[in-house]
Amino acid sequence: MSASSLHGDGGSRIYYADALDKVLQGVPGQEVELTRDQEELKKAIQDGLKFDCVLTNPPFSMTKELKNEAEARILRQYDLARVEGTSRFRSSLRSNSLFMERYRDLLVDGGRLLTVIDDGLLAGDDFSFVRDFLRKEFLIRGVISLPGDAFQRSGARAKTTILYLEKRKTGDTSQPDAFVYECRYVGLDDVVLRTRPSAAEKARSLAAQEINEVLASFGDYMAGGKGPWLVPVARLSGRLDAKFLRPWRATDLEPKWKKVGAKSDDLSALVDPVWTPVKLEPNKEYTFLKITYDGHAEPGERSLGKEINYGEMATALAGDIVVSNISAVYRAICVLPNTAEHLLISKEFTILRPKHNSKVDAAYLWAVLRSAAVVAEWLSGATGVGRHRVDWDLLKEQRIPLLPVDDQKKIGNMYRKVEEYADRIAQVRASADVALAPLELEGEIAIDRLARAKPPK
Repeated sequence: MSASSLHGDGGSRIYYADALDKVLQGVPGQEVELTRDQEELKKAIQDGLKFDCVLTNPPFSMTKELKNEAEARILRQYDLARVEGTSRFRSSLRSNSLFMERYRDLLVDGGRLLTVIDDGLLAGDDFSFVRDFLRKEFLIRGVISLPGDAFQRSGARAKTTILYLEKRKTGDTSQPDAFVYECRYVGLDDVVLRTRPSAAEKARSLAAQEINEVLASFGDYMAGGKGPWLVPVARLSGRLDAKFLRPWRATDLEPKWKKVGAKSDDLSALVDPVWTPVKLEPNKEYTFLKITYDGHAEPGERSLGKEINYGEMATALAGDIVVSNISAVYRAICVLPNTAEHLLISKEFTILRPKHNSKVDAAYLWAVLRSAAVVAEWLSGATGVGRHRVDWDLLKEQRIPLLPVDDQKKIGNMYRKVEEYADRIAQVRASADVALAPLELEGEIAIDRLARAKPPK
């Protein structure tokens, strides 16, 4: 039976109302039946209606603003909307925060809340007061992180978490250790329509297996068991996202490093950050450095000196390691080749030059910095759901495994050989293009016709 057919049957208790409006004020001119239902719900809540369990997926991006009269009426009903220690109200507040307070209101003491929430609320600096509210009003029992693409079918790109809370009983000041689990496959089984049947079946199988693992582990937790998913209560005082509660560090692999004879040191002991400013000529054309996600340097956009808006630009030397501050988590890090020394570099990059006494191989170091272990550590420290900046303040404390120098050079030479092969392939391809050029297949006329005929992306 559909929800629409249940509505109005007198027994289903399905109501249509603004769930954030604590006084359930109706809208002038609305249907009589809708007004009657809302009054019924309003009276039930006023008479003490409470719930044992709230199971919900609130909207993340809606915002109530004080400058909007109708929304201000809602905001003023909420403790969370008040600026701490004052009588003032916040100028705006996202609905996901408001819903946390509404759930508190409607749950019985000891009642359970199971909700999907975005990681911005659990990790962002702007929402620390909401997390304080959660710790005050609820017991944090479970934090189950979902993959970033868990809601890909609905077009939502927010990193989300299933949060399991229990409303505190009067006078209860305890907080047990929490269950924290980072899912890899749950949600990815809801594949896009064009997915091959075999790939879809594999995704469903992996998700089902992981769900069973989560349920079994949570059952152990509730029975008082211990496992890698158990996070001590002391850890729950700050951020509440899973990657913070169960942080990853590349040094977790240090026992394995020692087994193969690798020592370790901070990156700041191996390299220096350098910056060699360039004075731009207004009418000279310059080319920017671009770093691919494959870790290669290549020419990027071109611009006249007078068109460049960056406060300061620099160049680097061959052998320097250049890190894209914005895209390092996508492994956009390169060792600058000779052919790229003229390319302009903005402050959105960090240039690292190996110390003369460090004897570290640049290509070896490049491979370590682009490794899954190191990138996962950077992401583990990220707040919210956006791109994570990786600058010198973060890089300098990165712990680097150091194989013996000869082994580093062997590994580095292999990577350099790959670069040589790539350059050779590019040269052969260019020669082939030159040989094909007389046919005018890539000529001005053909390119013009292609531009005119191109369909939208």
